[in-house]
Amino acid sequence: MINKITIKNILAVVAAGSLIAVSCTKNFENINIHPTDLDPDNMSSVEKVGTLLPAMIYLLQPQQENNSQMTDQLVYGQLGGYYSAPNMFINHGGNGHQIANWNPQETMYRGPYVDFMSPFYSNYFRVVEETGGEGAVYVVSNVLKVAIMHRVADTYGPIPYSKVGSGAFEVEYDALDVLYPKLLEDISSVIASLESYGNTPSPALAEYDIMFKGDFSKWLKYANSLKFRIAMRISSMNEDLAKTAMQEAMLSGMLLDNADNPTLPTNDNPVYKAAVSWGDLCINASITTYMNGYNDPRLAKYFTRTTVGAYNGLRIGYMPGQIGGASARYSKPGAVQDTPMPVFYAAESWFLMAEAALKNYIAGDAETYYNKAIETSMGQWGVAAGNYMSHPGGSFAYTDSYNTSNNYTLTSVPGVAWSSESTQEGHLKQILTQKYIANYPFGLESWSDFRRTGYPELIPTCSLAGSEGVTLERGMRRLKYPDQEYSQNPVNCESAVAKYFGGQDWFSKDLDWAKKN
Repeated sequence: MINKITIKNILAVVAAGSLIAVSCTKNFENINIHPTDLDPDNMSSVEKVGTLLPAMIYLLQPQQENNSQMTDQLVYGQLGGYYSAPNMFINHGGNGHQIANWNPQETMYRGPYVDFMSPFYSNYFRVVEETGGEGAVYVVSNVLKVAIMHRVADTYGPIPYSKVGSGAFEVEYDALDVLYPKLLEDISSVIASLESYGNTPSPALAEYDIMFKGDFSKWLKYANSLKFRIAMRISSMNEDLAKTAMQEAMLSGMLLDNADNPTLPTNDNPVYKAAVSWGDLCINASITTYMNGYNDPRLAKYFTRTTVGAYNGLRIGYMPGQIGGASARYSKPGAVQDTPMPVFYAAESWFLMAEAALKNYIAGDAETYYNKAIETSMGQWGVAAGNYMSHPGGSFAYTDSYNTSNNYTLTSVPGVAWSSESTQEGHLKQILTQKYIANYPFGLESWSDFRRTGYPELIPTCSLAGSEGVTLERGMRRLKYPDQEYSQNPVNCESAVAKYFGGQDWFSKDLDWAKKN
C-alpha cells in the first residue's frame, strides 16, 4: 500500500508538470482498491485527490489558530453570545473598532469570506478536474461545498455561488432567493449519491476522511441535517420549498444520535490556545447567565471556574484600560489542548424538528422533539438532567463583581418544561433558548437564530460604537464585504450592494431571512 508521503509527492509532481491524464473512477468498488506500484495511472481516484480532503474539511472548524480566532472565536463566538475577547482592544490596535462593540475594522470582518472562499475552491476545483465529477471524494467535496458556502452566505448575504467555476470568482452574486434554493438543490443531489453508496465504509477514503473515516452512512446523516438547517433558514422566504426539503431530509435519515456527532481531531486546539496560552478568550456573559440561572448540569463540562470558584462570563465591549486581569477573572472554554473540534450536534437536529413541527412544516409532536433534544444534549455531555426540566425560568441576573456597571438582567427567560408556555411564540422562545445552550460553541448558528427569530435574548455590548444604523437591541445583522471583493470583483460586488442593500454595505442591513427582531 502506498503511504501518504509517497502519494503527496506524486500529486505534487502531477500538479507541477501536468504529466498525466486523469481518469475518474465511476464504480464505487474501485474506491476501495489501492495500487500495488507507484504508477499514477494505477492510483485510485481517492488517492489522487484524497490528500486535499483534510484541508477542505478543516474549514468547517478551522484548526489554524489565526483562522479560528478571526472566524469562529471573535466573529461568530461574540455575535452568537458564546465568547468574549478580553484583550482585543489592547492587542489589536486599541482603536475601538472591534466586533465586540459592533464597529469592526476591515481586518476583523474579512476572515469568514477570505479564509473560506478561495481556500475551499482552490482545492475543490482540483478535485473536480482530477475526478471528472465522479467518485467518493467528489461527492464528499460537494457536501463540504454546501456546508462552507452556506456559512459565508449566512454571514454576508448574497455571494458568488451558482456562477463560480474553474477558479473564476469575478462573477455575479446570487440573490438569497436564488442562492439558498441552489444550496438545497446541490445538497439533495449529493444525498442521492450518498444513498447509492449504502452503508459499506471505504477503507481508502478513511485514510483521508478526518471526520467520518470513510463512513458514507454518517456523511449521509450529516448532509440531511445540513439540508434541514438550510431549509429552516429560508422557511420565511419560501415556505413550500422549506417544507419539502425538511420532509425529504427526515425521510432519508438525519443525524440524530450522539454517536454520529462529527468532530475534527487536533493536538493543538485553537480555542484552548487562545484562551489559555494567549489569554485572548473568555466565555460570554450571556451563556453563563442562562446556565447559572437554570442551574444547568452542563456548566462544568462547558467552562472552567473563575479564581473565586464561580462560572462567570465576560460581557463584550470593554474598552482599553477597563480590563485589568480580565483573562483570569472570567471563565474560559473547557477545551484542552487535544479536545476534538465539534462540527455538528445531534441535539440541533432534534431542535430543528421541534421548531418545524411547531410551525406545522413537518409531521410529529413538537414537545416530543423538544424534550428529545434536551435529553440528547445532556447525554452528549454525560450528565443527568435532574430538576432541570422543571425549572420555571424568570429573570436571570448577570453580575460582574469587577465592574458592576456591566451588570445586566435577562428578563422573561422561559421555563424549561413545555407546559410552562401556552402560545406558539412562547414555545418558539423555549426551543431557541434551549437550542442556544445545547449548541455551544456554534456561534454562527446562535447568531443566525437570533437574527431569524429574535431568540434567545442576548446581553448586548456594553460599549456600542457602531454607526450606519446598528442598534443596541438588534446588534450587527451581517458583515460587510471585505476590501478584497471590492478590488478583485468590483463590478459585481458594487452591483450586489446596490441591488440588495440599497447601495449601503452596512452591518445593520438585514438579510432576507433575518428580519424578525
